[in-house]
Amino acid sequence: MNENLENLAIKAKQGDKHALESIVRAIQHRIFGLALKMLYHPQDAEDAVQEILIRIITNLGSFAHKSSLDTWALKVASNHLMGVRKKRAAYWFTFERCHAAIVQDPPDAPSLDYDEAEQELIVKEMRLACMQGLLQCLDWEHRIVYILGETMDIPGPEGAAILDIKPAAFRKRLSRAREKIREFLSVNCDLYEEGNPCDCLTQGTLAMQNGLMDLKALSFAGQGPGRAGQVSLEDSLKALEHLTREAAIMRCQADYQAPRDFVQAIRRMLDSEKFQELKTLNQEDTPWKK
Repeated sequence: MNENLENLAIKAKQGDKHALESIVRAIQHRIFGLALKMLYHPQDAEDAVQEILIRIITNLGSFAHKSSLDTWALKVASNHLMGVRKKRAAYWFTFERCHAAIVQDPPDAPSLDYDEAEQELIVKEMRLACMQGLLQCLDWEHRIVYILGETMDIPGPEGAAILDIKPAAFRKRLSRAREKIREFLSVNCDLYEEGNPCDCLTQGTLAMQNGLMDLKALSFAGQGPGRAGQVSLEDSLKALEHLTREAAIMRCQADYQAPRDFVQAIRRMLDSEKFQELKTLNQEDTPWKK
């Protein structure tokens, strides 16, 4: 993909709008996944992705081909997302609050008046919501390192380049984040250790009963298949030692898909008069072709 993107970048910088749209189509899902994991709320992620894509296309002229376009785009996205924290109040999530929110002694045999397909959705939504919440428990610096290095499987040197930090700092933050996530899962998550109090079906069913989950308006399970939908997470965990179970559990959310095609929004923006103002603000004067 990267070789194709490099060629598209050259054409886009020469004013080829079709090449630019192809770039947006190629990177939008990965950037949405990063934004969703950083911000938790799908609508916040959508808003952020549109702003990030605008920054990417209006600054494409500054892409010097010293790295892959994919890496450069993630750098632009990460810089933007790290700035969002200054505009928002602190989230509710902490490891302590998440632990306290787990129903330690659920009622006997909670009502399971759902068919098999509905139960699968309940489990998937609960699992993804839980993993999203745990990411929010990490501070911003450790969260973005964990997302890049663990859930997106980006090598340390590339992750360090994306964040403008030294590889040693990237490795250290990733190690600390892994330790915090693993510590929480080891005493709470039934997937990590059978018999722990938090299992997805029970907690999800209780969430349904309490009106905290709506199968007709899912926040996370409708955002693409995810790896958990492709391979049975429970089956894969059986072959793993505890040290690697944390990574497998947290990677179940890795393949979020953008809920809409951002290409149409970008195309409308390129055809609008406001784009000239954006180009001026970003010091970009690429003469995009009609």
